Amino acid sequence: MSAVHTLSVLNVEQVSPHLDYRITDEHENVVARVDQTSGPRPGWWKRNVFGMVDNSSAVTLGASSVDGTSLFSLHRDASEGRGEGQTTCRLLGASGEPLGHLERQEDEYVGASAILPGAPRQTLIRRYRLYGSDGRVVGEAVSAPIEMVFRNGGESVSTTGDFYTINDASGQEAARLEGTRLGEPNKRFTLRIRPGLPADLRVFVLAVPFAMKLV
Repeated sequence: MSAVHTLSVLNVEQVSPHLDYRITDEHENVVARVDQTSGPRPGWWKRNVFGMVDNSSAVTLGASSVDGTSLFSLHRDASEGRGEGQTTCRLLGASGEPLGHLERQEDEYVGASAILPGAPRQTLIRRYRLYGSDGRVVGEAVSAPIEMVFRNGGESVSTTGDFYTINDASGQEAARLEGTRLGEPNKRFTLRIRPGLPADLRVFVLAVPFAMKLV
């Protein structure tokens, strides 16, 4: 069994200008990696600083252990309409079997302000619902409040980091995701996983940080 399936603390670091990541343990030992295996590859600056992400094309990410053994993969299908962003991506197991899907929910807006002229700010809560292969809800990732700044032209940029609680279907905390602020040069996340999670739920928890990049 890969170490990524047993460790309670995992660090995730973006290692290229695209959707490629390295997963390490608390001692910086590499235990797995996630690579973009298909789809367009926008540069880091465009994706992370300006938030200009095309969610309309098909993209696949594959996770593997250090010996190259497949762990899981995520696939976002192409949107039917040009320029329309996908809000769902499929989760596949090590052998390509469907495990379910992750779906971004409508943002919940909890506040608004305009501190600077021409730069209104809104605060929102973001949610990602996790569904099993039978369509039942198996969990949900819920963000801490996210502050968005709207620049000229309608472009929105987050000024806060990625901090999420990942709950199981009963609402019990399964993991926490702690991330860096948007635009920082070292894009890094820490995933703290509750010990003893069932294997099927743990795969969803592992997939959450990368699914967020697709939808």
